[in-house]
Amino acid sequence: MLLSLLESGHYSTAENLLSKYRQQYDKGEVKPEGVLEELIEAFIRIKDPTQRYVEWIHPSYRDLVIEQLRDGGSLKAEFMNRMHVAGIKLALSDAGGAKGKLRFPLLTSGADWEILNTRSLHVSHTCGIEDSSALLTSVTEALDSSIGQERAALQGVLKSICRVLRNRWDTDQVELDASIIDAYIAATERTSPMEPMPPLQTSWEASLQRLRAQLGDEDLDFLFEPEALEEFMSVIKSIQSSEPRLLHRLNFPTCISCDIEMLLKRVDSELDADRSYLENEGYDSETDASFGLASALDRLLTLASEFGGLLKASSAKLTYHGNSCREKHFELKSKEEEDDDSQSPAAINLSAKRPFSIESVFLDL
Repeated sequence: MLLSLLESGHYSTAENLLSKYRQQYDKGEVKPEGVLEELIEAFIRIKDPTQRYVEWIHPSYRDLVIEQLRDGGSLKAEFMNRMHVAGIKLALSDAGGAKGKLRFPLLTSGADWEILNTRSLHVSHTCGIEDSSALLTSVTEALDSSIGQERAALQGVLKSICRVLRNRWDTDQVELDASIIDAYIAATERTSPMEPMPPLQTSWEASLQRLRAQLGDEDLDFLFEPEALEEFMSVIKSIQSSEPRLLHRLNFPTCISCDIEMLLKRVDSELDADRSYLENEGYDSETDASFGLASALDRLLTLASEFGGLLKASSAKLTYHGNSCREKHFELKSKEEEDDDSQSPAAINLSAKRPFSIESVFLDL
């Protein structure tokens, strides 16, 4: 019973899960805290020690819940009417059940499909970006594996989800990352007529501001932490594939010429930094970081070819620096191995067996 409540996705914390269990089974002899403890690390895990978010980890758990719910009854009805993203994913799962042959295991009647539509719209009105992406992806993948009436029903569900999310994001001026933009693109490609894209300028501006802040942060070791650059490029790529007119209106890439100049100056300052390591792992890490940033500049070149010469030059500097760090890594590693060999028991034993000459002690006196 506890697992069924968890899979609905509605009770996301351990405390909420236990509270709901007590409400429904307050006369039971088994303490729900004990059941939860037994399930940890076998079927479920606690994600955050403060908030105590609960999620399942064991693959057979999903099959146990499916087998328990698919026969119908009050438990299935409550599950369906309370399910969040995790529950919707379960309802739309493929190859479920004890024999792995069940598809859409909980959608066995027209009423079940109506509930799925209702819950999907409810979740669309209330969920955050991460759950929105998961919901879009789940319904899109289910649609791709469906035919006939199921496909038509899922197209309607997906179209409604896109419409609700787009209106929410437009009204609230929500910043979208590349992953949710891509999930929305994939979903709209399955709708007919295709649902329009949400406004993306807020997302563009937010990702650009994060890049500028990172480039201007002197305390940040940019060579090892170029996350803002990676995300900015992902947003550009997503906009290029979905709403290229926005980039044209922004006069991209000319509009980021100052940011490119700032980026390349920051790369030069990172390469000029005086870094020395006592252990070879330090040079190994800097090798990977240099090659990784060089690769990022190469990918930026494919998005903004107008800056090809400058980006190629900086990429070449990073590659040269990475190779230099690699050489230092192997030199230091060899030295460390030689030092280890000299301190080995065999070497110490050999030194102890060498003949001792008293005359050598007074040789320089």
